[in-house]
Amino acid sequence: MHRPNNQRLEFLGDAVLDFVVVSILYKEQWWARQGDLSQQKSLACRNLNLAIVAAKLRLFRFMH
Repeated sequence: MHRPNNQRLEFLGDAVLDFVVVSILYKEQWWARQGDLSQQKSLACRNLNLAIVAAKLRLFRFMH
């Protein structure tokens, strides 16, 4: 029996999340330097911050 491998989907999701966050930071903080943007992306994409956002959006409803 073939079991689905979610690692590939996780890889894609991480890339999409990075793209969205970087796009917003780049647009909204046009004056920021690369190092500043990288640090802000790291903070925004931390597991704790993502968990808080997911809880506020009640994303747990979609988990099986």
